[in-house]
Amino acid sequence: MRGFIFDTNKCVACHACVVACSVENDLQAPYHWRDIDVYNEFSHPDLAVFNLSLACNHCEEAECMLVCPANAFYRDQDSGAVLVNQNLCIGCKYCTWACAYDAPEFNQELRIINKCNLCYSRVNGGDVPACANNCPTGALAFGEFNSLTQKDIAKGFPETSFKPAIRFVENRSARKPETHLSPISNSIQHINFLNEPNRKVHLKNEWTLLLFSLMLPLLTAGLTGILAGYLFVNPFLFGLIATASLLVSALHLGKPFRAVYAMRNIRTSWLSREIFSYGLFYSSALTYLIIFPRFQYLGILAIVFGLICLFVVDRVYKYFEDGSGIRINSSWVFFTGLLWISLILQEPLPLFFVIFLKLSLYLFRKIKLWSGLKIQQKIYSFFRIIALLTAPLLYALDVALIELFYPLFIGEVIDRLEFYSENYIKSPSRQVYEEVIADLGLASNQYES
Repeated sequence: MRGFIFDTNKCVACHACVVACSVENDLQAPYHWRDIDVYNEFSHPDLAVFNLSLACNHCEEAECMLVCPANAFYRDQDSGAVLVNQNLCIGCKYCTWACAYDAPEFNQELRIINKCNLCYSRVNGGDVPACANNCPTGALAFGEFNSLTQKDIAKGFPETSFKPAIRFVENRSARKPETHLSPISNSIQHINFLNEPNRKVHLKNEWTLLLFSLMLPLLTAGLTGILAGYLFVNPFLFGLIATASLLVSALHLGKPFRAVYAMRNIRTSWLSREIFSYGLFYSSALTYLIIFPRFQYLGILAIVFGLICLFVVDRVYKYFEDGSGIRINSSWVFFTGLLWISLILQEPLPLFFVIFLKLSLYLFRKIKLWSGLKIQQKIYSFFRIIALLTAPLLYALDVALIELFYPLFIGEVIDRLEFYSENYIKSPSRQVYEEVIADLGLASNQYES
């Protein structure tokens, strides 16, 4: 294997590698393809200090290549570099979620992804990448080495199954830094210098996905109600809402007019499967409602496609973590779809089972994260729990099942809002942050307050 070799003992964070990369590839601020992450940036006296210079690791099993719905990533066979075909990139940013090393970078001006290209023309010509060539201390090099092993992984470097083409020289010692700070308590109250890293997912940037994830379960349940005779909706109104949901989701793309490319990688991309399955749901539902309303088997098939799409949507978010340690989330749209279907069919047993499941998952997550939540988040959590508990109470008071929609919908909106605001995605800066917190003997969810 050929790739980067990084010696944490020699790096002084001079940023020569970052500058060399920017000059070589004509990058303008604020864009840069190589980053320096500092372990123990504030020189806490109980921890060592070292730096990590990271760019794309051009992994042997690159996750970005697997998840890209447009198949825009490809590998240069001579250098081994993972590259981006900018004419195919739709700017969905899914690769930025999938890459644990923060390599893909969304360019706000071009509205597509850029990333380290390993200076592949230099490498193919027998030279080394500009970053390694300009490192003054010899901390960053490029060459041949064996496959990555456990001992080759540095602190702060996310462990994945991607087989990254990088090797680390182990720290010679864990010597504590020289510092003017007096020894201090590791209590939460005294440690106030460590900021949580960028989560990579922000609600203000994902509002289109939020709306789509709220509408899809309602559309699936609505079609179920129409087929079962519990709901009467103008077919063209249903089609208008379904079309609006599709267009809203397309607004998330950097290049919306390239959306047709999004189904080029159904084989390995969950996002590509989501778009494909929604297309099947959309087309079969409208065909049933508008053209063949008497052909009920087509309506049933459309509902099946809707449920498949709900499942696939949840798989798209498999890179999200909230720190609770549980991978199942109460806001999953598949559960929400079952909730609305049970409600619209007026089936109390399945309805209250789904409510109990959602409530259990929500309480488990909140108990795990409670000490790290802000007051505002705790208030939202209170209303979410009340919304779930209100449904069985109202039912006990002989309120019609369908009337439970309003408190349940408010609760689902809160849960989905929290899903986008509380979750984070693995990255080097996140890994450094969590390992510093762990080495100080704290829980990360406690410190995030």
